[in-house]
Amino acid sequence: MAGRAAKVTLNDIRVKNAKPGPKRRFMWDAILPNFGLQVSEHGAKSWYVVAPNRATGKQQWICLGKYPRVPLGDARKAAGDALGALETGAATGSHGEGESRAGGLRELPRVRSRVQTTGVAQSIAEYAEE
Repeated sequence: MAGRAAKVTLNDIRVKNAKPGPKRRFMWDAILPNFGLQVSEHGAKSWYVVAPNRATGKQQWICLGKYPRVPLGDARKAAGDALGALETGAATGSHGEGESRAGGLRELPRVRSRVQTTGVAQSIAEYAEE
């Protein structure tokens, strides 16, 4: 994964106290593989899942939302759901401009807007049903 950052057990205190550095960095979760927190150089904190795309063989980066709007428990649950969907092929997607967004998570902005009003896990579940 990006930068080979050490895995730590993410908890509320560690996430809250994560400080920005000279460039963005990742804190990868020791409990749930491929799930982590990105801390930007400006202090913004975003949850990510990284998983291989079976069709392209490349890694997919899926942003699950920003902390503190999306708390750790919700982000971890959503990451598990997203990884499960990606493993079964029920959803594929990517994060980044110009990349293909075919499959169940292709329109991430729609998922993100639902997260603000419902919840991460519920948003992914509702989107996958469509």
